This record gives sequence, structure tokens and C-alpha cells, in this order.
Amino acid sequence: MSAVLTLAIYSWLGWGSFTWTVLTLLLIVYYRMWSQSRTVRLFNALPGPDFLPFLGNFLDLNVDLDEFLKLVHFDWIKKYGPIYRVWGGFRPVAIISSPQLMEPILVSQKLITKASEYSYLSPWLGNCMFLTTGGRWKSRRRLLTPAFHFQILNSFVDVFNEKSIDCARQLERAIETHGDNEFDIFPIMTQCALDIICESSMGRQTRSEEEKAIYVKNLHRIGQIVMERGIRPWLTFDWIFQFSSLGRENQRCVQALHGFTNQVIRDRREALRLEAQSLKQHTTDGSINNNINEDKTDAPKERLAFLDLLIKASETNPDFNDDDIREEVDTVMFAGHDTTASAMTWFLYCIARHPEYQQLVMDEVDQVFGEDMERPCTTQDAAELKYLECCIKETLRLYPSVPAVMRCLTEDVDIVRLFIPIRNPSSRNASFRRTVSDVILTLLFRSALARAIASGKNTEF
Repeated sequence: MSAVLTLAIYSWLGWGSFTWTVLTLLLIVYYRMWSQSRTVRLFNALPGPDFLPFLGNFLDLNVDLDEFLKLVHFDWIKKYGPIYRVWGGFRPVAIISSPQLMEPILVSQKLITKASEYSYLSPWLGNCMFLTTGGRWKSRRRLLTPAFHFQILNSFVDVFNEKSIDCARQLERAIETHGDNEFDIFPIMTQCALDIICESSMGRQTRSEEEKAIYVKNLHRIGQIVMERGIRPWLTFDWIFQFSSLGRENQRCVQALHGFTNQVIRDRREALRLEAQSLKQHTTDGSINNNINEDKTDAPKERLAFLDLLIKASETNPDFNDDDIREEVDTVMFAGHDTTASAMTWFLYCIARHPEYQQLVMDEVDQVFGEDMERPCTTQDAAELKYLECCIKETLRLYPSVPAVMRCLTEDVDIVRLFIPIRNPSSRNASFRRTVSDVILTLLFRSALARAIASGKNTEF
């Protein structure tokens, strides 16, 4: 019996050794063929760090998030210039940080295909305009653009004023509490932005401080999970990610965020139904007097919130259902409040570090408002605050709220004598080309924060 078992083991080892040998040879042949392909040869003409077969630059990028951002946003830009390449396994990625080099891509009407990393947000945001492309993206854009017309935004100026005053009072209380000690103002800015986005875009005030805190906590955590997943190559596979601890936590966050948004939609639908019912009843009862012109003059203009437009669109378009509404609502809640809170936080940081510019801003505010500093700010007032606008824009240049965008090439691109190929440019089948085109462009809006972290110095304003 032992002899038979020994023979079986040797036989298995023999076949196992043979199998591994064949697989190794096949991998070597495949790698040689891949490395001699047109895409690889042209892509490696770009400067970039050395990479390993099969792994690419994964070992270089397998660091914590802060080190990853420092490496990509500063160290490699300093070493390789405004455009360089990295390999994510067999996947080429071009990193562009020069405005001149990224302009042909940003203005292109064709290069709008999102990189696969955007799909990390799909469990939460679904097929919203932010994540989709092609015909669906165009139809969603036509549907959503009217919601951001300046006349609609102007109707919510009183909301902006009210929430800004609340924010200023919170800052005053925080200053009284902390005295001369430093404190984090980002949570205060986040609450202010969330209040504004809920009421102006969703037609709804957040219910309580606890509700806001839970929403913000889940929102920030899901953003961290997406970033952590992006620098851990084994988590790029959905079937691995969903069984990991991060995947399970991501699912809990998504459920909580969806619950918040679904409640927003239900509340607004009910409010609109009651408004319509009340108007119909008043009209039927003859409770609306005949002085229509006087009523129209005295009554405030109707506010058409973002969510109202989506609900009305769903009533006339059966293909636009509650899931579609939730996707776009989630996108606006996420993109609208987080980016605004970040911009406000960095603006206050910059203006506090440079009192000479702060004084110029205050002089302009005094000039526009005169002695009546208690009156609400109007759109005309905001248009006259030119120096304040310049300071805000300079803050966004130094500390962009969105530090990078990613595009997947669907055709060859020439950028100032630098040629970036797709994987199979000879194919005439557009859908097939999109499938095999895995050259990713990452456009970095290089921030002062990354430079300051890398150099250990304070950033000039």
C-alpha cells in the first residue's frame, strides 16, 4: 500500500512539475509578445518608473494613502516631468499634470469614457451622469442642465444667507470654546454645505444634528474605502472586494446612504402631492380671489428644486424611475456638498494665514454693504465682490476640491509631439475598441497641498 501511495505521489509531482513548467513557458511567451506589442512599445516611450513583469508598478504603489498621493502628485512629477507613465500590472496609465497637455483631452467630445476606477462608486451612485458615458450621459445631461440655471439658483439666495449666518454662529461658538487653540472647521463647513444642498436642491431641511452626523460619517467613509481600494490591486476584482472587510463595510455605508436619500425622495413626493391637493381644493372652493394680478405680485416666486425637476420628469418619462432619481440625488448630495465644504475650508485657512489679503477682502465687503452690514447678501452684491472672487479662485487653484480625473482612451491621442496609443487602433468596431482600450489617462490638478507635504514647507498664497 505504501509503495502504491509513494508511486502516486511521485506521479502527481511529476505531472505537477510538468504543468507548472508549461504554464511558466506560456507566461514567458505571452509576456514577450505583449512587451513587443505596439501599445507597450509606444507607451514605454513616455518617461516613468521602472516596472516588473506582470506586476508593473504595484510594489511601488503599495503604500498608505498619504504616501501614495505624495508619490504620484509630487515625487514622480518632479522626476519624470508633466507627463509620465506607470503600469498597473498589464494596464498602462498616463499621468498628466500640465494644463497645456491635458487641454486636448478635456475639450474633446469623444474622450469622455470613464476609467474603470469610477465603477467603485457604482454600488452607491448606480448609473448616474457622473459615472455613465455615451448616449445615456448626453440624455441625462439634457435632463439635468435646466436644474442648475442661474434663475433657479437665485431663488434660493435667502437659503444661502440663512445657512451662512448659522455657520458663522457655529464658528463663533467654536472660537469661544477653544480660545486661542486651533480646531478643525471642516465639520462645521460640511454641515453648512449639507444644509444648503438639502434645502436648495432637495427642497428639504435635514431633520436633526444626529441625522447629519450619520450621513456625513458614511459619506466620508465610503470615499476613504474607494481610495483604499484604488491602491490595493487585489481589491480591483469585485468578487474579492465584496467578501473583504472593506467590501462589507462599503455595503453598510451604501445601505445607510440609500436609506437617507430614499427618505428625501419620499418626503418630497408627499409634500408635492399635498401642495397639489391643497391648490386643487382651494381652486374648487373658490378660495382664490379674483385679484390674480395682486396675488401674483405679493406671492413669492415658486422654488423649483433639483429634486422637483426629477420627480416631474419621472411623471412624464416612464423610463426615469425612482432608482434613477436616487442615483442623481446621491450624486448631487455627494459632489455638491463635499467639494463646497472643502473649498470653503481651504479658503478660510488661506485667508487666515494672510491677514493682508483678508483686510483687502474686508475693505471690499465694507464698500459693497456700506453701513448696513446686517442686511442679507443679494446676487448683485455677490457680483460686485470681485476681489473676494479672485481669492476664492486662487484657493481652488492651490487646493482643488477634485485633484484628478481619469479617462479611458477610445482612440489614439497626439499631445504636443507625444503619442499615446490605444491597445488595438486598427479595429473598426467601436464597441470592441472600447472593450480592449485600457490605456488610462489620469489628469492631475496639482495642488499646493501635495507640494507642501512633500517639501515640508508652508504653502504661499
